Amino acid sequence: MVNKKNLIIAIIILSVLLIGGASYVVFVPDPVESANEYLKALENNNYEKAYSLLAEESKEKITIETMKNRYENFYKKAKIKGKQSENLIVQRDDFFSASANYRMNFNSADFGKKIYEYTMNLKRESLINWKIKWNYNLIFPDMTEESKFVREVILPERGVIFDRNKNPLAVKGEVVEVGIQAAKVENQKILIEELTQIMDVDESEIMNSLQRYPDNPEWFSPLKTLTWENYKKLEEKLRPISGVFFRKKESRVYPYKEITAHLTGYISEISNKEIESSEEINYISGELTGKSGLEKSYEKKLRGKNGYILYLQNNNNKKELMRKKAVDGENLITSIDRDLQKKVWQALDNKTGAVVVSDPKNGEILAMVSSPSYDPNQFVLGMSQSDWEKIQKNEKSPMLNRAIQGLYPPGSTFKIITAASALDSGLVEMDTEFNDKGELKIEGNIVRNYQNEVFGKHTFKEALTYSINTAFAKIALELSKERLIEYINKFGFEKNINLGLEVKNSSIGEINSKVDLAWTGLGQAKVLTNPIQMNRIIAIVANQGKNVFPSLIKNNLENEDLRQIIAKENINKLEEMLINVVDKGTGKNADLESIEIAGKTGTAEIGIDDEKPHAWFVGYAPVNNPELAVAVFLENGGVGGKDAAPIFKKIISDLANEGE
Repeated sequence: MVNKKNLIIAIIILSVLLIGGASYVVFVPDPVESANEYLKALENNNYEKAYSLLAEESKEKITIETMKNRYENFYKKAKIKGKQSENLIVQRDDFFSASANYRMNFNSADFGKKIYEYTMNLKRESLINWKIKWNYNLIFPDMTEESKFVREVILPERGVIFDRNKNPLAVKGEVVEVGIQAAKVENQKILIEELTQIMDVDESEIMNSLQRYPDNPEWFSPLKTLTWENYKKLEEKLRPISGVFFRKKESRVYPYKEITAHLTGYISEISNKEIESSEEINYISGELTGKSGLEKSYEKKLRGKNGYILYLQNNNNKKELMRKKAVDGENLITSIDRDLQKKVWQALDNKTGAVVVSDPKNGEILAMVSSPSYDPNQFVLGMSQSDWEKIQKNEKSPMLNRAIQGLYPPGSTFKIITAASALDSGLVEMDTEFNDKGELKIEGNIVRNYQNEVFGKHTFKEALTYSINTAFAKIALELSKERLIEYINKFGFEKNINLGLEVKNSSIGEINSKVDLAWTGLGQAKVLTNPIQMNRIIAIVANQGKNVFPSLIKNNLENEDLRQIIAKENINKLEEMLINVVDKGTGKNADLESIEIAGKTGTAEIGIDDEKPHAWFVGYAPVNNPELAVAVFLENGGVGGKDAAPIFKKIISDLANEGE
């Protein structure tokens, strides 16, 4: 029989054990709790909390700084902006160890939403606490201590700039690098002599190429990049030279060079300052970016968006983790007609000036040429310092787009505005008479006609036909300052022309006296404008007096405000006078037998001795159904009727002959 006392003792011991076991089960943390705490700490970037949950043996292997840096390096390379754990399942392996499986949802600014499967190992520490055993795969699956995250940029393909008929004006093409293999050079002196004679390179550039890779003289060392066209011209001379080799590569190419340079602009290597200041585009060092023209104005559209790849690199092995495709740039279809652009360039014939040709019905610019010009390919291929200095020191400023960025007095072409204002104000009719005595005195200032001509009695129609200054000075005075300014503003003076390129605004300056008012009506005084603005003025006349908005983009839908600028009842009167200018007056050198033309000449004095005046001609054709509005400007080019009008005639004549 069991001793009653021993039985009681046994029961007491058993009770204590049961109660203690139950308390242990109730109060000792579960591994699920520790795993959850760690994941929540990561979600909140609380690395101090996460580190406190590591097992002591793990803390001997990694510091909190290293742990934080490695996590943040991953988040930075992957552009993680949010993360959340889910589906946590904890499995106790035995009394002292457990494992947890879970998923991490990452929200990446570059790669979108990504989900990865993770495994975490835990251990019981001091019998009562569950702690996380550190492993680098807690940062990312398959990661080790030696692993590195490598982020690469995929640059998008740049969009093509087309003319209105899909002829490329700026496109990806092939160029040729001319280089030297120092190990293959037989005679350095002969090499230098021949290369400096054949190509535009100097001795220092050649020596730099020869000495670039002293430890690897068999390597190809680039010297100069040529367009395919120039390479074919020089190939026969270059190929026999020992040590000279060639390598094809892709590049931005401008097939029409100087002819379209001021339109397309050019791309070249981005500066560190531009990279730092760019908020919308993630540029990388060494990348090419638009520096002028359409390349600059439409940089965001043409460039597209970067793609990215995130790799996990272990030694020499790279495993792709995430990829975002690059979004190629959009193509830009301009309103330019390539063939017309070439004809205008030829008509200008290297004279300093500019020509703008538009469709007066919708404002689309069909040709815009500025001369002198430059070859934009030079900037892409790599311009030498000597070439850049030549451009910089050129007194004729070949980089200046005179069509939109130069400002010049318009001379008598401005009389179109004064005439329209006088007609609309009811101040004159076609047969209103004036009496010219050769000069008009205004507050001590004398207004004279060109070359001091005297016209005697004449009508308003004749005043415009022969560009009689005294008559238009009188008209400006009778109009009043307020009325003239109102009308000038109607034609868009002093307002921005939204062309997609940087356009300088025309201006009339301050009109502080009757003298200023009179000369303003003649397009002199402080009046400054450019060919794009004068093209707009003649296009408005050609468009039956309705407003016109210049555009370089085909089928641009922004031209909504097509209000009547010149009263309908006066359009035919003004047109008749402009026809008379070409038939009988100052614009006879623009006359064509086969096509009726309306236009106006301008000869703008610049007030500098020994400097020729600026020569202008603006006109449109054919009169019965205008297809082209043209503004011709020659900087210090002479006389409008003598020098500018023939250029207009050549442009229209070439097109007329082409249509036959």
